[in-house]
Amino acid sequence: MNVKAFSGKKNEKDVAFHLKRAFLDRSDVEVFNDLQIVVDGESAQIDHLILHKYGFIIVESKSVKGEVNVNAHGEWSRSYQGKWFGIPSPIQQAENQQKILGIRIKWLMGLPAPSNP
Repeated sequence: MNVKAFSGKKNEKDVAFHLKRAFLDRSDVEVFNDLQIVVDGESAQIDHLILHKYGFIIVESKSVKGEVNVNAHGEWSRSYQGKWFGIPSPIQQAENQQKILGIRIKWLMGLPAPSNP
């Protein structure tokens, strides 16, 4: 495993630990970590899913050294060793994960999936 992947996994474990502690005394909240969902060939890997009777929250963990910038078009970039590189938007990632999770939940409930997810 390279340094970047190792840092990412360590960060996900750290966030999972803090989420577990934050909701330890809450019987009405469930936290799932590193959740894999596949629907019709589309897959989503959700770092952290916080489930409550009123809904859910998707948390996308990132481990970044340096600066992060988001331009007016919503494009994300980060600095590394004095250079800027484009990175995937964690907001867009979470929105895609939410879409796939929503389709899966509807399927589990026996509801029709949207025709254009």
